[in-house]
Amino acid sequence: MEHEDGRQDDWTLTPADHAFVMTKNRENRLGFAILLAFVQDRGRFPRAESEINRSEIDELAHHLNVALPLPNVPILSGRTSERHRAEIRAYLDFREATVADAEMLTAWLRDQDAVAGGVPGHVAALLVARCRELLIEPPSTDRIVRAAIYAHDERFCTTIFGHLMPGIRARLKALLRPAGSEDEECLGVCRR
Repeated sequence: MEHEDGRQDDWTLTPADHAFVMTKNRENRLGFAILLAFVQDRGRFPRAESEINRSEIDELAHHLNVALPLPNVPILSGRTSERHRAEIRAYLDFREATVADAEMLTAWLRDQDAVAGGVPGHVAALLVARCRELLIEPPSTDRIVRAAIYAHDERFCTTIFGHLMPGIRARLKALLRPAGSEDEECLGVCRR
């Protein structure tokens, strides 16, 4: 499957990966191998089975000498899948993201020059790459990307506003004051 950036999936199992997969019982090998190959290729686990290219499943099944799953039969659900994810995280020295990680990643993204312009797809790619470097399973990227773009824009505007001469700042504040308000204290009250 081709990614947005033009890369192709690379689901080749190393000898160590293959040996690890073979420790699973025959019924679970394919699902385990799919999760392992997917996370190694994308830096995260699949969110839905529809993300997985059927030709990759066929190739892994052939490589592992296991039967192909029947169409519409889920192979990555339930407690077994959750246990497999935990084992794969330990094998790859990967971990789930914490709330502190999400805050750190948001701050890191905010400080990247590529956030300027706020193209969410590009910012999300930066986030996933950074998570791979840190061996963190990416948290929900949408929320972090939006927060980082917003924080970057806020800091940019605050910096520009701080560089303006006091007279220009006062005129800008006057433009933002609601009609009919006379004093600055009304600004906080009138905005609520």
